[in-house]
Amino acid sequence: MELYIHDNVTGKLAKFVPLIEDPNYQGPKKDYVWIYSCWPTVYNTATIGNLRTFQLSDLIKNVIKHIMGYPVKHVMNLTDVGHLVGDGDNGEDRMEKWSKREGISARDIAQRYTDEFMEHMSLLNNVDIDHYPKATDHIRQQIDMVKKLTKKWLTYVIAWDGIYFDTAKIDDYGKLLPAWHLEGLQSWARVEDHGKKNATDFALWKFSPTDETRQMEWIYDGSRSWELLTHDNRSTLTQEEQVTRGFPGWHIECSAMATEYLWTNFDIHTGGMDLKTTHHTNEICQSEHSVCCDSAHKEWVKYWIHGQFITVGWQKMGKSLGNAYTLTDLINKWIDPLDLRYFYFTAHYSNFQDFTWEAVGAARKTRQKLQKKLLGHEPAFQYKSRKELTVNVSTDAWKELLSSVENALSKDLNMPQVLATINKSLHQPNEEIYTIIDYLETFVLKCGLFDLQASDDEDIPQDIIDLAEARILAKKEKDYTRADALRDEITSAGYEIHDTADWYSIEKNNA
Repeated sequence: MELYIHDNVTGKLAKFVPLIEDPNYQGPKKDYVWIYSCWPTVYNTATIGNLRTFQLSDLIKNVIKHIMGYPVKHVMNLTDVGHLVGDGDNGEDRMEKWSKREGISARDIAQRYTDEFMEHMSLLNNVDIDHYPKATDHIRQQIDMVKKLTKKWLTYVIAWDGIYFDTAKIDDYGKLLPAWHLEGLQSWARVEDHGKKNATDFALWKFSPTDETRQMEWIYDGSRSWELLTHDNRSTLTQEEQVTRGFPGWHIECSAMATEYLWTNFDIHTGGMDLKTTHHTNEICQSEHSVCCDSAHKEWVKYWIHGQFITVGWQKMGKSLGNAYTLTDLINKWIDPLDLRYFYFTAHYSNFQDFTWEAVGAARKTRQKLQKKLLGHEPAFQYKSRKELTVNVSTDAWKELLSSVENALSKDLNMPQVLATINKSLHQPNEEIYTIIDYLETFVLKCGLFDLQASDDEDIPQDIIDLAEARILAKKEKDYTRADALRDEITSAGYEIHDTADWYSIEKNNA
């Protein structure tokens, strides 16, 4: 299968040719397709918008590995320091801010939300990531990279602020940016308020304020460089060490960690659309002028792939807006995490996807219909690789399904078309059809389609559903007496209802 993906540098569909097979690649030998995924910043619970982006990286990996047959190495960083609240070069570090907010240490904040993130990734079947490097475990690599840029005269210092990359010193800044966007930024000759020379300059290392002690800070220069400062060793700092005491800039973290695990060049870098114009643009800038400048191959990443935003009622999702839903919010409304996974696949990753409770409810019903059709079917064969499927194709129907699925995947991972193709194939199923769906489910979809415990809301009589919806309306109108009466009526009919102010789930009471 050939794969064509949207190239964020050219803005066009490009054929995916891994560095393993690229005749123009002149860098170090490659044995895998290498994928790097940003982030998360582990200061708070990941939203369903964040999780959609992480599912995109899982989809890309699974298609390349299990459909195209390439070995894959996948790295996803954990940002546990240096990401400022405003995504810029000034403001409070997110870890420090939430540490004060929750009354525990910054390291405990990082561990709490790392554990939660890992749990949510597992519930969504976004697994098999080879490395989860933490920014705080790679301070040495970050400092080394900043010093290398400094030796090339690409940096300058703003006193009591930090070390900045001077973007005017290079002629290829902004590869991911539209021309109009870059021209708009560069038209600002100077940014006087913060002392930056150019609007596009960015912090590589931030100095801690002299009158402030941060929980997570290190020495940039000195005999104990890279040493995490503690209460015991702060009192012994030299004057030189005091001056460079600080923490890394947000962007340098990913460049250092990606280089540590994926060498000087790799195949794919994924992330959310919000990272494209600043974070990823600056990653390219500092990486290609440090780690790649001494390499035979100058291009740091071959393909940049970005997932579009989740909206809520076609409005921006945001924590400050109070509509930043999390997986926990869905679970509390009795929505299976795999319903959300299926929901993500109903829209193309490059398009906005609007989240409403009705929309995820529709995805849930569709997934349950598929489960019902597949319930009790054991695939005729069990294959471990796409090659085995090709060799053993024996019917025209099977060939047509396999060809249609691969055709949809080849066109920039068109998962809505894949789902439509699978549903169509079940109009006249046979055991081999079940087998190929099982292969796709096991290695790509991972939505629990062959779950033998599947239930279906269609088994609930319409009059019970009408009672449940009437109860929701009564609760919204604050008619709690009527709401309680409707619940009792549902219970008397032999069903159990779980609901909130705007959603419900009904189960047959088998007691």
